[in-house]
Amino acid sequence: MENNTVFYSIASVWETEIKNSLGKLPISGQQLSEYCRETGFKLLSVEEKHIFALNSLERDLSLPKHNDPFDRIMLAQAKVEGYNFITHDSLVAGYNEKCIVFV
Repeated sequence: MENNTVFYSIASVWETEIKNSLGKLPISGQQLSEYCRETGFKLLSVEEKHIFALNSLERDLSLPKHNDPFDRIMLAQAKVEGYNFITHDSLVAGYNEKCIVFV
């Protein structure tokens, strides 16, 4: 990993803060952001081009719906920037995007 730049999305910080405020996660968005920065990850902001790319995401409509807006914006970010989107979410498999890496 030392030869790669790892990004974390501001969308992850936002989602973590929401879930923490609802009592669903033990860490806050601020803590997540601090951990990521300490680890050397770079923050990726959401830009207009990422939002506009949401319409370009290809998904097999015969599969179960994927209604997670945070995953969708992060996937759009990865697609636009030419980055890999690393996930373990099985519902993301329905997107026919080359940037998805399953772990």
